[in-house]
Amino acid sequence: MLNKLNYWLMQNKLKYFTLLIVLISLELAAADWGNASFYGGFKGLHVTDKFTKSRVLSLKAAAAIDYKISEDLKAIVFAGVLYEAGSNSSLFVSENNPESELVLKEGYLAYSPLEMLTLSIGALDQEKWKSPLFLTETPFLGAEEKLSLKWGEYQIYIKALQSIPQNQNLSDRAGNVNEGTPTFFAESLGIRLGGDILSFKVEGTQYSFSELGHGVAHQSGLLGNSTSGNQDNARFLYRFQGYNLSTELEIHGGDIWGLLFSGHYTFNDKAPNNRNAAYLAHGGMLFGVLELFVESFENQSDASIAYYNSKTYGHNNRQGQSLGLKWGGDSEKMKVSLRYTVADLILKNQNNSQANSKIVLFNLTKKFNF
Repeated sequence: MLNKLNYWLMQNKLKYFTLLIVLISLELAAADWGNASFYGGFKGLHVTDKFTKSRVLSLKAAAAIDYKISEDLKAIVFAGVLYEAGSNSSLFVSENNPESELVLKEGYLAYSPLEMLTLSIGALDQEKWKSPLFLTETPFLGAEEKLSLKWGEYQIYIKALQSIPQNQNLSDRAGNVNEGTPTFFAESLGIRLGGDILSFKVEGTQYSFSELGHGVAHQSGLLGNSTSGNQDNARFLYRFQGYNLSTELEIHGGDIWGLLFSGHYTFNDKAPNNRNAAYLAHGGMLFGVLELFVESFENQSDASIAYYNSKTYGHNNRQGQSLGLKWGGDSEKMKVSLRYTVADLILKNQNNSQANSKIVLFNLTKKFNF
């Protein structure tokens, strides 16, 4: 009985921690402490392939708080609630099952003893890599150190991350995973150029995963990675240690038009050729706050961990194209996006749980400032 109680507490601890973060965020916002914003929106997802038929509508409400505790210390929180309705018929994975849950995007303390130095600790959002075939939007518990030097519109920075991927946070997305304590370490060097006409950013990262659990391996095997064993003793065939390079380039002709190019390349040094690389190339045409874009991508079977990357592109062992539109720039309070993706298999015999897929994703978000 005691073991069952302990297991239940472990399974739900992140949700109750998230609820606490949400309540604290709303209290800070009500007290008018720091910068506070409220986000509301909905998302529609339609996935079709040989094994999956998913039609899910998501409603989400979240609060974002940037609270200054002292001159050198601040708390940053982004958390809320998610309600989903719809249907998911899948023979192998449950990541598109409608859920109702508390969600934590990030929640951490940032300490800046010097203007050029920032130390962050807490639940750190991995979407910052801007590399969805490598890591997707989810918090990893850990610490990050960042040293940044600026000269006018130029910036160069180095950063290091030591973290533990949050299995329980992802278990609602792709089945229960409750064993193993994986670690993720990364060191990055980046350069940024800001400007009204031209802006540019490039970041190179060296990374390493270790101690990946059986549950992570089992789910990742269903999503395109190379694994062995069954659900209870699944293992990755290859380790994950390598490099990620991401870049962004924007060219603006005033407020009327612009060009946007971005992408990333991921390389796993521990996997063999034709299984160890991934790329995503994004090209967009800007008309005011409207962007029309096309994408090309390839994510080989063991370039990254399928369990931790984006389902928008079908995870691993995929290649294909996307096209779509986005409305609303960084200064806009409402943003709308529509994306259509064709994600075909690279290796037809990689596993029996994947098939060529078509994915439609619609997203609308509205921001309210307190």
